Amino acid sequence: MNALFVTQGLGLRFFDRLSRALVDPLRLDRRGFYVCDSLFYQRYLDEMPDFPDCATGIVKEWDIVAAAEPAALDRAARRRSEERLNVGPCGTVWSVTDGSCSVPGARSFRTISRGSTTTRCCACCRRR
Repeated sequence: MNALFVTQGLGLRFFDRLSRALVDPLRLDRRGFYVCDSLFYQRYLDEMPDFPDCATGIVKEWDIVAAAEPAALDRAARRRSEERLNVGPCGTVWSVTDGSCSVPGARSFRTISRGSTTTRCCACCRRR
């Protein structure tokens, strides 16, 4: 069996210790970590020189973000995907808001104009 741990800050220390304790009882072959905090990760490497070992995979959030930053947004492709997914009255999967909403429990809304149609859409419309 393999296990993936999603960590942030001190969570890396906790989940590394937990995963080591579970290797034998769960027969873990490989352990993986999604790590969000580069500063703490570096400190943990200094503290635990045997981490990661050959049975441990690491996915570093800061590497993913750095690789994604130069990518250009293809708005037309995004719009086609949203239409294909039929994302609801908002017409988008993004929650861009600009005011307060009248829906009980909702905190914000936005106004969407398409041609002659204007829709007031709350950020929680996909749940209704």
